[in-house]
This record gives sequence, structure tokens and C-alpha cells, in this order.
Amino acid sequence: GIENRMLLANPPLALLNQETSPQKSVSIALLLKHANRGDARAQFILGKKYELGEDIGIDMVLALEWIKKAAKGDYLAAQLYLAEMYSSGRGVQENVNQAANYFRMAAQQGSAVGAFQLANFYREGYGVQIDFVEALKWYHFAANKGHSGAQFQLGEMYSQGLGVEKDMDVAR
Repeated sequence: GIENRMLLANPPLALLNQETSPQKSVSIALLLKHANRGDARAQFILGKKYELGEDIGIDMVLALEWIKKAAKGDYLAAQLYLAEMYSSGRGVQENVNQAANYFRMAAQQGSAVGAFQLANFYREGYGVQIDFVEALKWYHFAANKGHSGAQFQLGEMYSQGLGVEKDMDVAR
């Protein structure tokens, strides 16, 4: 009758958990297998699962260990993720020096976002010495990749003569 149709449409939560638990453990086991083989993407995903407690218990020590391995393996998403974690203090103690290092790693791999953030750090002296010339270099890099925030900041740098001769024509 109707009760059976409703039960099939909305199975009890315990039944769903029984059905999905083996799949979850297999996915964690598979991620661990690939992560241990040096797969940076698997390392990053595993690290985020530990951070967020998805399919596994929350463990920030293991989360950082795996995400850092992925970042060292030149996994761009991991570099940007760590940079944001360290700059905001999300899940870790805030450390602008570490944030600057990870933004630099991302920028050196061609990331417009990493370059833009690194330029901001140089302009404001977050985690690095204030260096307008270096900021200008990274704003140019990001702007050339189409980053609109970097394009705006380049205009500001030229209009204020920061790291470059003041030039209102270029600023526009």
C-alpha cells in the first residue's frame, strides 16, 4: 500500500547509512592509496576531508600534513587553499609569512589569484617587506592574465607613483 511506497521513497536513515558506509570507507581507502603514492590531487582531497570531517573524523594535524604535501607537489589548489588558511587563521594559527610563501608558490605556477594576493602583500607589507616594485611586478603578471583587481591596482600604483614613475596616461 501507500506505506510501502513512502518507505521506498524515504528509506530510514539507518538503512541509508548501512548502504553508504562501505562506499565511504572504500573512497577513503582509495584516496589514501593514491595519496601515499604521491598523487597531489588525492592528497589535497584527503586533507580537506580531514579538515572538514567528511567521511572521516576531523584531524587538523593530518589535514595540514596532506594539504602541505599536495602544495609541495605543485598542486595549485592546495597552495591557494593553504595561503587563505594562513592569511585568515582558518583552522591554523594566522601566519602571514606562510600565507605569502604559499601565494608565491601559486604565482610562480602561473596563478593570477596567487600573483594578485602576493602583490597585495608586497604593497601592504603583510608577511614580506613593503616593496612597491615587487608589487607592481606581480600586479602586471596578474593583470596580463585578465585579473580585474590587478588591473585596477596597477592603475592605482601608476596614479600614485608607487614603484614606478607617476603616469596618469598609463593609470587610465
